[in-house]
Amino acid sequence: MLGRSPMKVWSIVERGPSGHRRVSLEIAAKAKELGDATAIEVTGLERYSALPAVSALAAKAKAEAPDLILLAATPTGRDLGARLAARLGWAYASEATSLAVEDGAATITRTMYAGKVRATVRAALPAVVSVRPGAFTLPAGTAEPRIESVPADASAEKLAFQRFEPTAEASGHAEHAEPPDVTYDVGRKGARRLGRVDARLEIARERAHGLRERALLRTDGREHQAAFAFFTSAVKAGRNSKRSPTTP
Repeated sequence: MLGRSPMKVWSIVERGPSGHRRVSLEIAAKAKELGDATAIEVTGLERYSALPAVSALAAKAKAEAPDLILLAATPTGRDLGARLAARLGWAYASEATSLAVEDGAATITRTMYAGKVRATVRAALPAVVSVRPGAFTLPAGTAEPRIESVPADASAEKLAFQRFEPTAEASGHAEHAEPPDVTYDVGRKGARRLGRVDARLEIARERAHGLRERALLRTDGREHQAAFAFFTSAVKAGRNSKRSPTTP
């Protein structure tokens, strides 16, 4: 596979609501710069489905033996890239911000820890690399590449959608019939409780005054500061309880 000239590079393109995503055009242009480029789109699926897409691409890769496969570092691209590399037994690098190929290996720069660290890794070819949007410059006037369709067999998927519809959260008006379960730390002794976020949140806030132990309670994407009394009876019961007066 290696040692041929020019190097064979695939770019896996994604389609958005108004056409192919810009990052797909960026990686297709980079593939052309690196060698013998082929832009590929998985077709035949109503929506992205991992197993059919991976099976179709893996079969084609085994037959045609590319040296490098580039994908966009989108949720779909990262999932597909990691699965494809595992299926083929190839090296995989994600979130690339720069890429160079020399002496049968790819040198990749990527950020880590929310951008606080820049790492440089070297992966022996063949390899699969996902590339961050905007990492490669798309020259003005660049035409869309000729795209080869790779049909996927939807029957390879083991899961079948029974219903697919927007949620209340998607519209910005989330409603929960049942409050979510949350687990939180209630004190230095390591005691843990399982509670429900409900109308008693205001009561918890009132009880917070003067208590030493505080916990961060997250519900429905919003953060609230709430303090929980460190009483043995409440911890054992796992729910709010009233303490009876004790006799001196």
